[in-house]
Amino acid sequence: MPALKASIIGLSLALFLPALAAAQGPTVMDTVVVSPGRTEGTLREVSVGMTVISQEDLQKYPEQRLDQILAREGFSIVGTPDSSSIMIRGFRSGVGEMDGGLNSQVLLLVDGRRAGVSNMAWLTKTNVERVEIIRGPAAMQYGASALGGAINIITRRGAGDFSAYAQYGLGSYLLSEQSVGFDGRTGAMDYSFDFYRSGSNGDFVDGNGDRAWGTGHDGLMNAGLNFGYNSDLHRIGFNVNVFNKSGQGLGGFYESDYPIDRHGYEEIDTLDISTKAFDFVYNGRDESDFLFWQGRYFYTNESQTKSGTSHYTPYAGRFSSYAPGVSSPLEEPSASIHGFQWQLTAKWDLAELTGGTDWNFFFADTLEAEKRSVIQSNTAGFLMGKVRFFDDMLILNGGVRYDSFDIYIDEAASIEQKENLAPSFGLAFLPIEGLKLRANYAEGFVMPTPAHFDRIYDGIGRHYAGDLEPFKTKSYEFGVNLFGENWNTYLTYFQSTYEGMISEYERQDPKETAKDDYEVFRSTNSTEQDKYAGLEFGGGFNFGGQFDWGFDLQPYVKATYLLTRDAWSQELLDSGAGVSDPVLGVALYRPDVVAAVGVDFHDPDINLSANINATYIGKSLGPRPDRRLGNTERDEKVDGDGYLEIDGYTLVDASLTQRLTDFGDTGHKLSLNVAVRNVFDKYYESIAYYPGPGRNFYVGLRYEFK
Repeated sequence: MPALKASIIGLSLALFLPALAAAQGPTVMDTVVVSPGRTEGTLREVSVGMTVISQEDLQKYPEQRLDQILAREGFSIVGTPDSSSIMIRGFRSGVGEMDGGLNSQVLLLVDGRRAGVSNMAWLTKTNVERVEIIRGPAAMQYGASALGGAINIITRRGAGDFSAYAQYGLGSYLLSEQSVGFDGRTGAMDYSFDFYRSGSNGDFVDGNGDRAWGTGHDGLMNAGLNFGYNSDLHRIGFNVNVFNKSGQGLGGFYESDYPIDRHGYEEIDTLDISTKAFDFVYNGRDESDFLFWQGRYFYTNESQTKSGTSHYTPYAGRFSSYAPGVSSPLEEPSASIHGFQWQLTAKWDLAELTGGTDWNFFFADTLEAEKRSVIQSNTAGFLMGKVRFFDDMLILNGGVRYDSFDIYIDEAASIEQKENLAPSFGLAFLPIEGLKLRANYAEGFVMPTPAHFDRIYDGIGRHYAGDLEPFKTKSYEFGVNLFGENWNTYLTYFQSTYEGMISEYERQDPKETAKDDYEVFRSTNSTEQDKYAGLEFGGGFNFGGQFDWGFDLQPYVKATYLLTRDAWSQELLDSGAGVSDPVLGVALYRPDVVAAVGVDFHDPDINLSANINATYIGKSLGPRPDRRLGNTERDEKVDGDGYLEIDGYTLVDASLTQRLTDFGDTGHKLSLNVAVRNVFDKYYESIAYYPGPGRNFYVGLRYEFK
């Protein structure tokens, strides 16, 4: 392990050496982004650590799900077939909570508004132009749930002449997928449409050669439309995105547990998942390009239906379990958001100022034993800006946001009113071309939800906690970027201090308590403070471009290394884990090292592109499950109390795209895509005793016209 860390750091530092050469031509710092200031700008003026995944990056990977693509970009992903979360600087997005993302620690956005989901497994690259990731708190820009950062998915907008594509692919585990799309602009109308469909009726085999039943799905459909009417100074747009997935197994079953469904065996639980979102957007500017404004109304909805026979749910707490052969009741949780955004930006030669308001209304039907509604209203105002000095050598930015929440507790017939003020400020200093120094301070928060305030349990009592406050973090970061036309490197030190973590702990032993007095859990704010510190480092160097080889050959590294852990998880790891502790929080599934190392190759003369990528996920801490799965002793019962250490692992993936023909000068192109995932058939677990798929293959044909 020390040797691996030294190798990653050494490779990252080696990539800084090209900074001795002069920077020429466009660089990565000229990349256009909108997330840090809610208006268009470039990475040159950004004071926070950011990752931008371009359209080219998205297309070089065969994966459709964004969580699988982000895993190749150096992010830790924890997941099951139906749910997954992402970690940024030690904080994780939600894992399948049906709450519109309220309880997440990483905020998911689409075009700057709440995505309405916290489950990364429900987001695909369909109709996506690029993905912008803010590393570190983003409460000043976007409000609650952005403790560790924000992931902003920018949808594709049509421009230029008509273009279209169609793709068909086959893969391991009976995977079949089809996609079509087109975009362009005709007169005042721009348009972009994508449709994707897949099915995977085969359950995967893990790295030990064991079949993991219940990991396939019957069908997945994702469609996205972006349509707009343009005049010289205005655009009115309409966006829609629909996602449906049917027959998704919950996974984690082996034949020695219960033979199941798709092969003539007994049926187990499956999920039907649905999300939809609608946006009406208006953008405008004045004739002098001094004032710019935007208004947006949006609606999002996520829902899922579970049915079947539940013997065991490997993801503890997802659903209730029933005895073998007893059908579970139909469970249909859902969550929706109605939202409105308005902002106005004034741009001078040396300064910009943006102010506006956000309003979000959350409504959810929960999975509590006594089904009830969760209602939460959020009104916010923000003001942010930046000033440039010394011919754009020094850029200062900052802002503040005020959020007010009305949290409706319908069973308790009460309203909790909470508020939060989140400042942020930073600087970017470019003393010479090719060098950027940056520093930033930001705060983040998670607002307690109605489920935290009022817990109800079927026939056994309730607990009302009216004294909860927001869970807050304060983060500092200092970084350096070195960049040129064919290379870029970065190094960031970050430190986050958090307080008021909302925790749940068991109040009484149910065996010793009368049923009508039994309160299972109590929500509370922790009185302890703790902190995390770490390094983010990496970069890439295009040897082919630098030395005029006629093709691109670019090795890269992207890594996060936690220098310190919170005291609670460190104590558990030092003690050998297996320790029973009532506090659950940000510490779970936080590896000490996450790194992606690989090589990109592209030769325009032979129309060949290739990528090989190795992702390393360090050891982490996870809850001990009630049942052991995924090894030769699958029926072994283990202690359901406490936590244990999950081993680190390395996965290697490879992909290749070969242009077969371009049909002369007609604009038609046909390409072959081939990929091998988990090349060395590695057995691994992101959740204790819950293995991922072993080696698997993909081959596809893509037709393009432009």
